[in-house]
Amino acid sequence: MVQNENKFNQLKVLNEVIVRTKLRSRKDSLEEEYTSGFFKGGDGYTFVTEDDPFANSALSVLQYLQAKVPGLQINVNGAQASLSWRGDVPTLFLNEMQSDVQLIQSISMSDVAMIKVFRPPFFGAFGGGSGGAIVVYTKKGALANKNVKGLDFVNIPGYSSIREFYSPDFTQPEEDYRPTLYWNPYVITGSGRRRIQLIFYNNDITKKFRVVVEGTNDEGKLTHIEKIFE
Repeated sequence: MVQNENKFNQLKVLNEVIVRTKLRSRKDSLEEEYTSGFFKGGDGYTFVTEDDPFANSALSVLQYLQAKVPGLQINVNGAQASLSWRGDVPTLFLNEMQSDVQLIQSISMSDVAMIKVFRPPFFGAFGGGSGGAIVVYTKKGALANKNVKGLDFVNIPGYSSIREFYSPDFTQPEEDYRPTLYWNPYVITGSGRRRIQLIFYNNDITKKFRVVVEGTNDEGKLTHIEKIFE
């Protein structure tokens, strides 16, 4: 008993360990997934359109950005638009590929995942980007299919799942009143197999047999034959 107490006294209790973590925002997740090179991070603004009511009601990307970025002037006239920032025109990008106003304006806001606006100058643009840059990222992967309704499924009566045909154990004496004596979905016929032997056991009451043959030929045509045997 004393020996066990000495061992207990030799034990050391560790100090409390606190583990802290920081949840990633939706913007950080999209930034990591979509951006690269000069487009990652940077000095500017990032707009995540998901669950943004203003994005859902906007008719175009540039209309959505109106009055959102200080100093960025956007005038929209239908499908046309003019942009100005510090006396220069911002460079437009679609998925980090240089684009133009017409293409950007043709994109539906429901297809936009994120918009980044870089303050001038933006060195990822040709010529130094003295007017800054507007980069539009369209949805991809699971995000693109989030609001897409799948195909409708309808259960049509008349077909049943595959099941094994029941054959009784004839080694045990019992009364047999089966209405179907034999069923085989894998009978293969052909020019070299005109005669096929099918073995089955009769029940205790049947004296006439109704044989039903259904299938398809080499041309895909359906076959149905019924015949009574005594």
